[in-house]
Amino acid sequence: VSVMSVVGNDDNAKLLKHLLDEIQTKSFLIEQKGRKTSKKTRIVAGNSQVFRFDHESKNNISFDNVKSLYSKLVEKIKAYDAILLADYGKGVLTKDFTQKIIAYANKNNVKTIVDPYGSDYTKYKGATLIIPNKEEAQAVTNIEISNDDKLLDALKAIQKEFETEHAIITLAEEGIAV
Repeated sequence: VSVMSVVGNDDNAKLLKHLLDEIQTKSFLIEQKGRKTSKKTRIVAGNSQVFRFDHESKNNISFDNVKSLYSKLVEKIKAYDAILLADYGKGVLTKDFTQKIIAYANKNNVKTIVDPYGSDYTKYKGATLIIPNKEEAQAVTNIEISNDDKLLDALKAIQKEFETEHAIITLAEEGIAV
């Protein structure tokens, strides 16, 4: 397992690098001046989250950093069976960059698994697997998932429209649908 992303030149980046080193995870983290490394702080009372505040950047990463990440992907692709694209809308997985990653992975028979963000799933077209939650699946397919038949319709719609091999919808405490 390895991690590739863009971070800031800040204490959170140093902590992240230290934690990844501690668990012996290979990482390729590029520092971008002026960027904040994401950190989420939760205020919890008992078992309930009362409040959360985020320290982060949402602006797109620089073109040079896109080139550096892609170059590292090209260099290392043969070492991996799968790439997980965990999209949190923080400006790393832009539409063009995401499509470039998926196309290169497909060309090299490497699976791409997507944890999507937002309502435009065209950026994930051609991925091996897209895994939205129920609410995200309803929004992207315009299908109200009210029973098993509608759930199957939503899965098929995601698979067909975005040309994926598979689709999974997570259902919180009810499990998953494949």
